[in-house]
Amino acid sequence: MVRVGWSDDYADALKQPVDARAPANALPENWWRYPAALGKGDSDLEVTKRQWGAFYGTDLELQLRRRGVDTIVLCGISTNIGVESTARNAWELGFGLVIRRRCL
Repeated sequence: MVRVGWSDDYADALKQPVDARAPANALPENWWRYPAALGKGDSDLEVTKRQWGAFYGTDLELQLRRRGVDTIVLCGISTNIGVESTARNAWELGFGLVIRRRCL
């Protein structure tokens, strides 16, 4: 499972210009919690990303390879940014992909 996360002062947050600036305090208090419907288990791998894609700057590829994972299932809240970036990176790294349409 991958989540977005930054330091309290957002010093490590994305700095590239984007089309719209997020308002201050735009993240709700429960931003860091996974929805119960995902069924996160105690043994699930958890990776914190700080860029658009889940592979950039994380050990996600290493952790998946160590576990023999060759296909990943993607879902998320920002389909044309985070999910798409992760899907492209996964494909470039040779992973099979399943994108859950009902979870986007």
